[in-house]
Amino acid sequence: MLSKLKFSLSENTKYGIYFLVIFFSCILIYIQAIKPLNFDTSVLKTNITLNNNKLAQLQTFKGQTPDYEALQNIQKLKLAQGKKKIPDKISVPQLVGEYSKLANANSISLLSLEPKTYIKAGNAFGLPVEMNLSGDYFHLINFLQQAENADRFVNLQSVRFTAQKNDIIDLTAEFIVYALNSGEVAVPDKTNKTKK
Repeated sequence: MLSKLKFSLSENTKYGIYFLVIFFSCILIYIQAIKPLNFDTSVLKTNITLNNNKLAQLQTFKGQTPDYEALQNIQKLKLAQGKKKIPDKISVPQLVGEYSKLANANSISLLSLEPKTYIKAGNAFGLPVEMNLSGDYFHLINFLQQAENADRFVNLQSVRFTAQKNDIIDLTAEFIVYALNSGEVAVPDKTNKTKK
């Protein structure tokens, strides 16, 4: 029965089918090949534009900085000064040494230095420190001013004076010393003071 059915297509129908096959083939080629290439091309053009902008910035910087080595040395010096102000970590023995030297230079006695527990202070960490000092009033005040204005960045929180005999004053000062990272400092008990 099927052998009796014969399909005859007119010339126009054949051309119409050929046209549709070619049309859909072109769409598939566009979707599979040309469109991804266009996307890759636009990504490459964006990357080239960004890299050209970076290159222009570097060339401008080079033109403004003929002696790059001198600039690099200045930046290293500034970084070293910054690390003195706020070091990576606080070394309590080094802290005791610094304040002992400062106390000796001011003719006063550093009786004790007690580190507390680190606290978060913005992007840095603060180590509260309690110092007990003994000496005459003017030398103690000078010590406090020098401690606040020294290379290391510290913040004086509180001061308590106790008068003794012969114009000698005992001073308890609470500072916060800053570092970029915290360390493991146990809260000391009163019997475990760092004596000079």
